[in-house]
Amino acid sequence: MTQEPRNHHFIPQHFLRSWYSENEKIFRYRVIPGINKFEVKNVGIKNTASIKDLYKVNFPDGTLNMETEVVTPKIDNIGSRVLQKAIKTGSKKWTKEDNIILANYLVYLEARHPVNQEAMNIGKELDSMRAEMKKEKSGSEKSIDEIIDYFQGISSLGPLMLGFLASFEKNPKVLNPFSRGMLSAQSMECTFNTDCLLSSDYPTSRWGDYEKTLLFVVSLSPRKAIIYSMSNDIGVFNLLSQKSLSQLINLYTLAKAETAYYMNETMESFVRKHLGWARKLSLEEAQDYVRKFIISECS
Repeated sequence: MTQEPRNHHFIPQHFLRSWYSENEKIFRYRVIPGINKFEVKNVGIKNTASIKDLYKVNFPDGTLNMETEVVTPKIDNIGSRVLQKAIKTGSKKWTKEDNIILANYLVYLEARHPVNQEAMNIGKELDSMRAEMKKEKSGSEKSIDEIIDYFQGISSLGPLMLGFLASFEKNPKVLNPFSRGMLSAQSMECTFNTDCLLSSDYPTSRWGDYEKTLLFVVSLSPRKAIIYSMSNDIGVFNLLSQKSLSQLINLYTLAKAETAYYMNETMESFVRKHLGWARKLSLEEAQDYVRKFIISECS
């Protein structure tokens, strides 16, 4: 038996490969924690955008590594092939199945981020769920207590919820899959003739919910991005020059990020100015930030 990997990537290595500098390295832009110093450094891709045992679930009676059970076989192995096709070919050549897999993959890419895994950790809600189940007489009080007590013995439910999400997206039982919202939105493929797009440790920029008000922007490579929008205003992106559009996409890529990635150090000024700009802003403040940026670019 081979030893299970413990260095779990929340941004897959295959996703960042398009931004390699050389020899499986990538230029990392970040503010060094603790000393508040901005750093640009060429680093190995193996040890970036990863956390030890991120997808490990400790049950009271054993452990489950979601990395080997779900993330690699059901997300990365399938999604990486469609990602490469999306990068190398135009959307007119993507099949219906390609679009479904790509939408699934992008939903997972957002969900697997540590911030969102923590948001899916329902441990603090289990006692209220216990009370609600007993009120609705969903089973005997003893069986309800046994179930809730068991789940309260799990170290973190975030990775487990990620597994449930992967299953739910493929075989929906109650609600529509998040990816179905993306597929019902308008999509716009943005292709550039030069390397001009950044990546980050939070590359999926989603605004609004998946069912009604979705705006989803993500760079797939230094020369290609895709935008999903439920607004008829998606056409406004076509009014921007190539340079302004690429800068706007980069702005979205940096919105919730703590680290940015590129194949060289030439993006330092832009990243230093905008890295993580939306992390402490309300939706209205973020919209105003983008509006002012567009006005500045167009002027």
